[in-house]
Amino acid sequence: MIPQETINSFHSIRIRIYSFIDLLRHNLQLLKYYLLMNSAYLLLSIYIYNTADIGSTLDKISLKGRIITIWLLINALIIFLFGYGIQNLNCKKAFEKIGFKNKVDVYPILIKKTTCNNSVTLTFHSSGIPYDIWEDNILKLENVLNVTISEITTGNSDAIIIIKGYSGKYNWNKPIAWDATYLPADSELIVGQSVGGNLYCDLNTYAHILIGGMTGSGKTILLKQFVLQCIVKKYQVYIADFKQGVDYSNTWRNKCTFLTNRNVVLNHLKAITKELDNRLALFSKYNCKDIDSFNQFIDGDIDRIIFACDELAELLDTTGMDKEEKSVVKEIEGNISKIARLGRAVGIHLILATQRPDADVLNGQIKSNMTYRLCGRSNEVLSRIILDSTDAAKLIPNDAKGVFINQDGIRIKGFNIHNDDLEISLNATVN
Repeated sequence: MIPQETINSFHSIRIRIYSFIDLLRHNLQLLKYYLLMNSAYLLLSIYIYNTADIGSTLDKISLKGRIITIWLLINALIIFLFGYGIQNLNCKKAFEKIGFKNKVDVYPILIKKTTCNNSVTLTFHSSGIPYDIWEDNILKLENVLNVTISEITTGNSDAIIIIKGYSGKYNWNKPIAWDATYLPADSELIVGQSVGGNLYCDLNTYAHILIGGMTGSGKTILLKQFVLQCIVKKYQVYIADFKQGVDYSNTWRNKCTFLTNRNVVLNHLKAITKELDNRLALFSKYNCKDIDSFNQFIDGDIDRIIFACDELAELLDTTGMDKEEKSVVKEIEGNISKIARLGRAVGIHLILATQRPDADVLNGQIKSNMTYRLCGRSNEVLSRIILDSTDAAKLIPNDAKGVFINQDGIRIKGFNIHNDDLEISLNATVN
């Protein structure tokens, strides 16, 4: 019976050879040099063999053996050096520190490493370690590989694991100033900066945005970041804010509509859902599937509508209310549900922020349609409510503000938005 260590060694050699072959396929210059080297060695071997003073058949076999052995050693060295052999040894030592291996003690094998500025991409053969295990050990992997991970994905097969991230430790506490040049075009909103660069949300794909997190996690600033972009894009923006808009300057209040009590909120939501019905009928009449196709082929004057709420619990929590007040809340909830279900195609969107999006605040129908979700600093219960996972509790530092993780497990840092940023952004788009 072959020892398991021998099998593991052959497995590693096989993967290393495949890695080198793949490298040659994608690097024609290296392939050219490799073929030249082997051709030169072949010619040199023929010359040595023909000019050598060989007395017997045994001597000929011995010389051929030495020539082949040297050729194998040279190729093994090349494969080791250019097939990421040294980097793989470092990775193996890192995995040994955290016991990251499969059931037969085989560690993942580095196949490829690419870097660009501070970004790094590591491609591993998983050695049978499931994708979920990689996801569950992100923090440990970051520590031993000295990489801040932005995402872990699979390659062409489940056996290939690709880690993308930032080389070194990313400073999540460093504030990022807003710049008007960050503003994306069309239906996209910038969510923030991940370790892999700016991250965007397309309202055509993710119609509604849910922001959650503990007090002080930066929900209001992130909501403000989205609202700023919507105003600059000339969307119609309505903000349910029972703090009377104290977080916003006059420029903001003049560019969007603040709704400061439930009755006002209800009246405007009724008007928005009526507009939703009108748009559905209009798009059907002209056989347009969504707002972009209608504006492109029929009439370019229909704006997107945004209904934003800074703290959803203030709007929908019925604790301590009388029957009449509960009736108003029920109507508000019904209108929000309708927008959540039908708003995407007609360009009517929800951006809702809350500290506690449980069933008492956010019913299942609304929550299931909030397809883009962001969770800031939180405990495991809150993280699971928002993301259906505990990623926010595990991956966001306790002292972090403005750091969120989305439904795909990507961490982002929101921008440090000030009231003056709106006017600066508006002027930049005019110029």
